Amino acid sequence: MDGATLGRWEQCALQPGGWDAAGLDRRACWSDIWTSRPLAPAADLDTASPHPDEGQVDLDVQRSFGHMHGTDERDRRRDQLRRAIRMTLRRYPALRYFQGFHDVVAHVLLTMCPDATDEAAWAPMQRVVDQVSLHFLRDCMTRDLMPAMGQLKIVRNILRAADAPYAYALENAFYPNHLIVALPWLLTLFTHEISAPAQALRVLDYVWCAGPASTLYLCAAFLLTQKERVAQVAAETRVAIEALDIAELHPVLASAPTEGAADDSALTRVLQDAAHLARTFPLRCPAVHAHLVLGDQSVLFTWDKQDTAPLSVLALPPTQLALDPLPTPRDEPSFAWRAAPTRGPRTRDILRHMVQAPRLRRLSVYPPVLLLSSLSLCLGGGALSVMLALFLAQPRS
Repeated sequence: MDGATLGRWEQCALQPGGWDAAGLDRRACWSDIWTSRPLAPAADLDTASPHPDEGQVDLDVQRSFGHMHGTDERDRRRDQLRRAIRMTLRRYPALRYFQGFHDVVAHVLLTMCPDATDEAAWAPMQRVVDQVSLHFLRDCMTRDLMPAMGQLKIVRNILRAADAPYAYALENAFYPNHLIVALPWLLTLFTHEISAPAQALRVLDYVWCAGPASTLYLCAAFLLTQKERVAQVAAETRVAIEALDIAELHPVLASAPTEGAADDSALTRVLQDAAHLARTFPLRCPAVHAHLVLGDQSVLFTWDKQDTAPLSVLALPPTQLALDPLPTPRDEPSFAWRAAPTRGPRTRDILRHMVQAPRLRRLSVYPPVLLLSSLSLCLGGGALSVMLALFLAQPRS
């Protein structure tokens, strides 16, 4: 579909009341968004074998639709949910199921098939599920979660760009892991964390117009909403934020989507903050450098391309898709100074540092140092003067 229409729908999703206030038909818009993309070649369901992940699908489906009161209606919806997920997995066996995918599909099912007995609505609903899997959640449905870990790393980079002190404090608290609290948000597109269906649908309206990267910016925006609460918890326990126990920190951050989507006005603010972050810190900017974390075949970079072959991407080696997904010593900050006591350098440390062999070799490179050393001795200096000259010989970067 044309970018102008998609952009207009995105702007409507950011306004108070979202699509409902703008009078947009969600079923029709979702269908237009996802049917405009070419459908990847699928396996024949009549000859397709059961997918190896179907056992986990059954377990997750049994926990779905708990809010429904009628047993018959709940059982019918669970059967439909199981059928929809199985069909996608059997049609595209390269996809791997992850726990939480059923939450996304459940929202699609209830939206696209409001009447459980309407078989005519099934085909458009199934196509949305297929396309969401292949073009939006593909990074999370590969052979491992490394691309998803890469997305978490990009969330970290966005948070660093937006509020470096807060970001580094959270990193230190979670180190050596990612901000793992945001992983369920990425996997379920907030459909599990936001209990109010109307608010969860507003999030889907926005991210499906703005693209997969918008979910990352939304994660960062929700984390930023908890900054004052995190600081309050740290003050009450009389420790720095980075010294908070995960058992204290995790629940505060995990509640961000619930509190940030408590009502329409709160969710509107978070959505607009996420859109602002996306405009201010694009994926390829030096502060985020998402292209150094995930390869060009990630959904983050193929979203705007109509010629993407998702099945070919799923066949790629994980290292070609996830370039640098994990926290690494070369780009992680050192927080050792925070724990070190405040003291001046010891004399033995100074002497050991000054007489290192590389500094001795610089005597032949810096003749002025030799002159300075000689003059210091003539003027009554001693060995300390020579070592001082050696220390001054080190080039300054």
